[in-house]
Amino acid sequence: QWLMARRRNAETIAAHLRPIEAFHVPTPPDAVKHAYYKYYWLVRPDALAEGWDRDRIVLEVNALGLPLYSGSCSEIYNEAAFDGTGFRPEAPLPNARQIGNHSLMTLVHPTMTDADADEIGRGIAAVMAHATASTVPA
Repeated sequence: QWLMARRRNAETIAAHLRPIEAFHVPTPPDAVKHAYYKYYWLVRPDALAEGWDRDRIVLEVNALGLPLYSGSCSEIYNEAAFDGTGFRPEAPLPNARQIGNHSLMTLVHPTMTDADADEIGRGIAAVMAHATASTVPA
């Protein structure tokens, strides 16, 4: 039941995010059944209006009282635990850096209601209407 609730919450939020051209919202193929412990997607910075970036989007959505965070620690090899191990790459991994700089994450836990997930999606879309020049459905 929790897994189904997380999937439902992720899909509710994704339905608000997919029309936003400034976002890359990955959708797993039908054969993949994602657990959605958290919900991640990417910002396309070149599609944002002047003065907007990922961090401003987070601040504006948070100001609405909604949960939005920058994404994961994609360059974990920079952590001190990797000092002296030889497991750190010789040069930064460009895809890891890009994901780290452009990812967004919100909660989809199973105690959220359908209304909670819808409110998060609507709030993000409302902020993005200001952050982009493109038309974003409310």
